[in-house]
Amino acid sequence: MSIVIFTVDEPMYLPRYLRPVLEAHSGSIETIIDAPTKDGGLVQIIPERYRMFGPVTFCRYGVRFATAKVLGWTPSRFDYALSERYHSLLNLASDYDIPVRTVRDINDPAFVREMKDLDPSMLLSISCRQKFGEGLLSIDHCDCINLHGSL
Repeated sequence: MSIVIFTVDEPMYLPRYLRPVLEAHSGSIETIIDAPTKDGGLVQIIPERYRMFGPVTFCRYGVRFATAKVLGWTPSRFDYALSERYHSLLNLASDYDIPVRTVRDINDPAFVREMKDLDPSMLLSISCRQKFGEGLLSIDHCDCINLHGSL
């Protein structure tokens, strides 16, 4: 089985969530695609989080997020050693020898052709902020699974 994971490099929760997946299935994971939000990015996310959490929790969350981002910029051996967990997708994946690639538009025809050439048996979307288009969904003999936590 050949799996391609689509996700985002969120430093607080996703590395912790993905670690057991990589531990159990790293031999089957071809690559991880970091697919950030195409439009808005932090400019869009910051006001959403403020409205969702309110000022006090927003500030607390912001400090935790910034700390996790800084830890994620350190090499993986330090990132994990400092707190016994990973804070970046890249650090986690590198310790399992899985390549990570950032793709701004997963529905770009050139990227879809690359995925078809890769011939994966599964596309696994884990909290990916981009919606799979018809091109990705129509790859022959490939299942698509979407896992997304929401309220």
